Amino acid sequence: MLKSYPDCTQKLSCLDAKQTSFNRLSYDVKTMQAKKRNIHGVSIALLLIGIVALVFLVVIPLFFSKPFSGTLEHDFGVVEVESPQTTVEYVFRLTNETGDAIKLVNAVPTCGCTTTEWPKHIVKAGELLEVPVHLTLKRSEIRRSKIRLEFDNGENLVLRVEGAGRLAQPLSCKPHNIKIVEGDPIGARGLLKLEKFDEGIPSLPKMTAPENVTISMESWRHAKAGDVGQGKPNEWTLAFECLLEGLLPEGSVLTIQYQDNPPITIGLEQSKSREKPRFF
Repeated sequence: MLKSYPDCTQKLSCLDAKQTSFNRLSYDVKTMQAKKRNIHGVSIALLLIGIVALVFLVVIPLFFSKPFSGTLEHDFGVVEVESPQTTVEYVFRLTNETGDAIKLVNAVPTCGCTTTEWPKHIVKAGELLEVPVHLTLKRSEIRRSKIRLEFDNGENLVLRVEGAGRLAQPLSCKPHNIKIVEGDPIGARGLLKLEKFDEGIPSLPKMTAPENVTISMESWRHAKAGDVGQGKPNEWTLAFECLLEGLLPEGSVLTIQYQDNPPITIGLEQSKSREKPRFF
């Protein structure tokens, strides 16, 4: 007959209860640790967000803010260039945003084609600084320039200008004065140069000379390819000869016109000896 041991049963029950309590305690500890880790992770994330916001809202504006507000660039577009040169002007109007009085102490252009008469007076906070900039164009091409403004507080500001020059008269001739020998079978030579932006061979120009001067023209020759990026046109050249029979009236001229462009006038002069042009 089996005997019962109430004390052992009670002890086992007590051990089971303790084990259950221990398991619950371990679970609670792990849960609390997980919550702490989550809270710690959230805190770090919030801290990082705060640092990023501080950088964008305070640090970056502090280091990269401009001392002046206003337009810093100007494009003159296509500028018609009269011989020998054409100068255009733009006035930059900038507002002092430093919060203090400031003075422009120097203005340095990066190109000899650009000049400026920069103001020497002190500009108070919120006031306007006007900087006139001149761009000089001499030929058909795009010119770009920067003007670095230097202020007495150590601040620098860069202005930018550009313009695409285009000769008002695309046709030119060398020499500007042609000397002709009477009865010379070779004749006096001249060379036309034409700037042309579109494709295709140019049409022949119209030449008007005195009655006893005969003009013979060769064909156009594509001398130089243009560059769209630099605003440079195609260049064409055309050679021609002038033959003289008899005496050439004093003050005679050769008039040359290409399409609807203004005509150019070349002086004609009678000579006793033929000169070889340097440009051939």
